[in-house]
Amino acid sequence: MKSFFRVKTVEEARELLLQHEMTKPQREMEKVPLLSAVGRILANPVLAPLDVPTFDRSTVDGYAVRAVDTFAASEEVPLYFPLVGEVLMGEETNLTLAPGQAVAVATGAMLPREADAVVMVEYTELLTEKDLAFDNLPDNQVVQEGLQLKGLQKYVEITRGVAPSENRLRRGEDIQGDQLLLPQGHRLTSTSIGVLAAVGIHEVPVYKKPVLGLIATGDELVSPEKALSGASVRDINSYTIAALAQEAGAEVRFYGIIADDFNKLRQKVAEALEICDYICLSGGSSVGTRDLTEEVLASFPESKVLFHGLHMKPGKPTLAVTIGSVLLFGVPGQPTSAAVVFRLLLSPLLNATLSLQANKPFQWLTARIDRNMASTSGREEYFPVRLEQREGEWWAIPVFGKSGLIRPLAEAEGLARIALVKEGVQTGEWIDVFRL
Repeated sequence: MKSFFRVKTVEEARELLLQHEMTKPQREMEKVPLLSAVGRILANPVLAPLDVPTFDRSTVDGYAVRAVDTFAASEEVPLYFPLVGEVLMGEETNLTLAPGQAVAVATGAMLPREADAVVMVEYTELLTEKDLAFDNLPDNQVVQEGLQLKGLQKYVEITRGVAPSENRLRRGEDIQGDQLLLPQGHRLTSTSIGVLAAVGIHEVPVYKKPVLGLIATGDELVSPEKALSGASVRDINSYTIAALAQEAGAEVRFYGIIADDFNKLRQKVAEALEICDYICLSGGSSVGTRDLTEEVLASFPESKVLFHGLHMKPGKPTLAVTIGSVLLFGVPGQPTSAAVVFRLLLSPLLNATLSLQANKPFQWLTARIDRNMASTSGREEYFPVRLEQREGEWWAIPVFGKSGLIRPLAEAEGLARIALVKEGVQTGEWIDVFRL
């Protein structure tokens, strides 16, 4: 594997990675319980097995009526409807509404047959026959055909008419049986989980998560729970990369911090090759006497370099190798470099391996740069920025920090990009920003 620093542009590197993914078979499917499915990718389209709602129901507290019976109602000349029943939430009813009748209903309650609207309780008053002198109704009082109030214990005064279907949710109005609910490749969110629950689906077919193995290299590294001593530093990359991989839909396996020892590192890589789809080695891809990553990966007979080096800053010494169907990445030990490389190359790759629909396009926007920024022609340069709206335009404010610091990236809202062919940008110039 004698291909040291086979340098590619970011776009060329992305294309090589995607070409490798295209050679793999489609990921296997598994069924998972609905409560465990958030963030997973649907392996099959989901069709609605039934209508939602499964019956006509009220969207308000009030009285179910035939809309046509209420058209003449007003505050000046109210209409009076005999109350012939009540339906509570969750209660089934066999009532059939005759002309001029009303049925009390709660929000979400099933409507009686022939009811096509609901008068809100705010426009009604519940009365008894003792509350009215029926023989003294004004001459212009409208009494519905078939309405017989005398002798009834309760009736409803209505002071506002309703239109057909007002305050009524028809059967299947939300979801119709056999309609496509969610397409293959859909990433399940909290709202899509709710939709599936509404139609009674309690487990869903999803793609199995790709497995990403993490190996941190370096004699100087210690895990976060251990105390620092001498010149040791904490392992930031493993935790940053693990979080980014999980956000992209991968299962992460951590193989620990390995000292700069050829045999120990090779043993861990061989162990990870048995079960992982991807392996990320952090800290061992830059030029240096203690760099063992390429030597270790070259020792595997099937190893093939896709690229070693990117025309970008930060992240130039990034390495990508295939061993059989497994993709291995050597990312720089500098935390900002590793995070930028992962976001630009590995996150979209993990999304793509799950499904093309889940591979969301980069969230780029254009913004004016807040100050002059120098760059070197021949490489893409990325730097963290905050975003600010000024008179309807986006402005990118650089977040400065020395090389190797993690804080600037944590404070950033985006990564600004200076193009390959430019030697910097001037204050007020438009620049591409990748939203974090």
